[in-house]
Amino acid sequence: MKEVMNLTFKIFGHRGYPVRFPENSLEGFRYVATHGIYGAETDVQRTKDEQLVIMHDEWIDRTTNGRGMIKDYTLEELREFRLANGEPIPTLAEFLAVFVDTDIQIDIEFKTSFNRYLGIEAQTQRMVERAGLAQQTLYCSFNPDSLLEIHNIAPQMERALLVELPELPDWGRIHGIVDSLHTHQYLPDIQIPQRIWSVDDPKQMRAQLHLPYVDGLITNRFELAKDMVEREERLMRDV
Repeated sequence: MKEVMNLTFKIFGHRGYPVRFPENSLEGFRYVATHGIYGAETDVQRTKDEQLVIMHDEWIDRTTNGRGMIKDYTLEELREFRLANGEPIPTLAEFLAVFVDTDIQIDIEFKTSFNRYLGIEAQTQRMVERAGLAQQTLYCSFNPDSLLEIHNIAPQMERALLVELPELPDWGRIHGIVDSLHTHQYLPDIQIPQRIWSVDDPKQMRAQLHLPYVDGLITNRFELAKDMVEREERLMRDV
């Protein structure tokens, strides 16, 4: 067994806990915040009047009772629509408030590949700092420009490149400012910490524990993953 696991394997709740609650809902985040999760992942986007909200898609069609793009609504207009549990679309400030007075790692994805949202990195960092959560926040993005921007603004912050395909976009340009990869597929030739997403099958979860450089996973089923990791760690202690 690989030593890197050594009681430090990190479980991130993907958009909260979507197998039990609507994704990116405050209800889901409040649950994970009180049930022993290591980290919580979310997505930040910006409204027409430059307010920050959390939602994965650029459109509201899939996860609310509304239609259209986030960027085309003001916050007041957007808050008229509802998630499946009746919540309005949460703001970033509401999300951050859930994790105040916790030690949970917050993983915020800049959704800037489709809509660039110029300045969203600095705006997000200001809110994270005001909430007192900078020391437990990391940023990730598929867009290398966002990672370079947050590095320029706040070089002390942890940064992760999101990777879906088995190649690294602009790796030569950004590898020096990336602390980890959040990758859909394990990349054995990249010798920095990797967190695999989104792993929901128990057999696949267990396999990740024993891959070199993999120090965590991002999952929709965090309680299942947490139980599995705890069993494996007990086995390691008993060896």
